[in-house]
Order: sequence, then C-alpha cells, then structure tokens
Amino acid sequence: MATALLDFGQRLEESLFLVYAESARYKELMDRLSNLAGDGPLDRIHVIPVCDACWRKSATFGVAHLPEEPEFYVL
Repeated sequence: MATALLDFGQRLEESLFLVYAESARYKELMDRLSNLAGDGPLDRIHVIPVCDACWRKSATFGVAHLPEEPEFYVL
C-alpha cells in the first residue's frame, strides 16, 4: 500500500501520505487503492480531500513545510 501511495505523493508519517491528484490521476489512485485494500479487519484507508481554502489555513512547525501544489488529498 505504501509503495502505491508513494507513486502518487509523499509520506508525512508512518501511515499518513500527502497526495496531489487532479481528476484523472485521482481516479487512477482510487482504483489502485480499491484493488489493494483487502477485506481483513485491519485494512482501512481514509481519503480526505483538502479544499484550497482549507489548504491555505494549514500551518507547519519545525522542519515541516507545505508542498507548493494547490490541491492535495491526505491519506
């Protein structure tokens, strides 16, 4: 799963990824995640879209930085 997500974005934490994906790429990502997710009790994927207004309100501290791309999904 992590390898697939790294094809689309970057890892922020062990199980948290930041992905930039416009419409066609987003569909490709959703299809890939759907195929990878199993039926096991631990197989959970949450996809949370972040709108432009929310993205502009985000903040980072320490050595963290926000990527420049305008539309991201936090996975």
